[in-house]
Amino acid sequence: MNSPPNSFPPLPGVRIEFRDAADNSPALIWMAGIDGLCNWFNRGWLEFTGRTMEQEIGNGWTEGVHPQDLQRCIDLYLKHFHAHEEFLLEYRLRRSDGQYRWKLDSGTPVFDPEGTFLGYNGVCFDIHERKESENEARISAIAFNTQEGITITDTHKCILRVNEAFTAITGYSKEEAIGSTPRLLSSDIHKKEFYKVMWENIFRSGFWAGEIWNRRKNGELYVISITITAVKDDAGVVTHYLSNFIDVTKQKELEDQVHNLAFYDALTDLPNRSLLNDRLTQGIAISKRSKCYGALMFLDLDNFKPLNDLHGHMVGDLLLIQVAERLKKCVREMDTVARFGDDEFIVFLGELSPDKSDSLSQAKTVAEKIRSSLSETYVLHMHNEDASSLVIEHSCTVSIGVLVFFNDEADKQELMKRADLAVYQAKDAGRNQIRFYGEKG
Repeated sequence: MNSPPNSFPPLPGVRIEFRDAADNSPALIWMAGIDGLCNWFNRGWLEFTGRTMEQEIGNGWTEGVHPQDLQRCIDLYLKHFHAHEEFLLEYRLRRSDGQYRWKLDSGTPVFDPEGTFLGYNGVCFDIHERKESENEARISAIAFNTQEGITITDTHKCILRVNEAFTAITGYSKEEAIGSTPRLLSSDIHKKEFYKVMWENIFRSGFWAGEIWNRRKNGELYVISITITAVKDDAGVVTHYLSNFIDVTKQKELEDQVHNLAFYDALTDLPNRSLLNDRLTQGIAISKRSKCYGALMFLDLDNFKPLNDLHGHMVGDLLLIQVAERLKKCVREMDTVARFGDDEFIVFLGELSPDKSDSLSQAKTVAEKIRSSLSETYVLHMHNEDASSLVIEHSCTVSIGVLVFFNDEADKQELMKRADLAVYQAKDAGRNQIRFYGEKG
């Protein structure tokens, strides 16, 4: 196999989120790419082995596997890797002091929203005591005093043990939790089908990892990244279920904030150009399947600049916010309204009629609705620093360029260009007009 690279390739956003959370975990966590080679280990792993990232990546980590376990470990890993399926491996890994410790290594394949395989995320649990002692170690194979919440249940899902991190995360004391079931934490957000599929996976493979929305004792919702593992005796019979979880609510909030910054306009909360581009790509693909027409509208406010010049950008922003709200009320939920520039907006109508004449009529109806709505007087309430307020009324019409297109007529850039030409025709016609691309007069 190739020698490990000297630098690490960028990872998709979701895997970066996993990596950031995992680096603070005391568990031994690794990641592998689509080539099967490990490309990242968390701090816990490196501290355990006493080796550097450069020494471990690629196939370097196998140097720490006990010689008697190595070939079996690699064979099983490759078998599951090529099938893109979850796996559990048991092997001895050399600690920094030279002692070998038994590890239960659980690997989970990672896919992007389109189903593209991205590699694996893996977590190693210490099962040395289970291997050395058949009884107590089976239910405390993982170091119990950890920052991660731990729940141990019997085969009837009755809670037998929880750790202090469980109490810190959920708000429930050990006394309140023991004897109950995980239903105690339910948020009622997930449907029964969600849990049915989850347990089918556990019964089939002995393992499940994912995210679950729960509710704390005080009623607050939170989301956890959880791993549920079936613990078996020497005969292969399940005796317990071990749940290991962390609270990732803050990470999810940060992820949402980053997503909003990347794809939504900060002022109007409408999709920006990036998200519009994605929506247009999806809309064209849907139109190809449905064989329906679509419509792209380019909107340019006619009397916006004088408002900014007279009262300043803060007042102009108030008007733009109202424009966005009015536009959203003029279209269907499936349609897209985006802010394209300072006073420019885009409306994309997907899946109109398969008949061109009907589609032109539908697009004209929406355009007239928009023109009428945006032409109504705007009442803008401006609050000054001295606690005084100013009410400004402003009239602002809109010029609209409309392009009705079939699924295979042109690419996105050409569609935008044609809609832009149509709005210039509307402005040249005296503003407050609607013009269809290719329309005469």
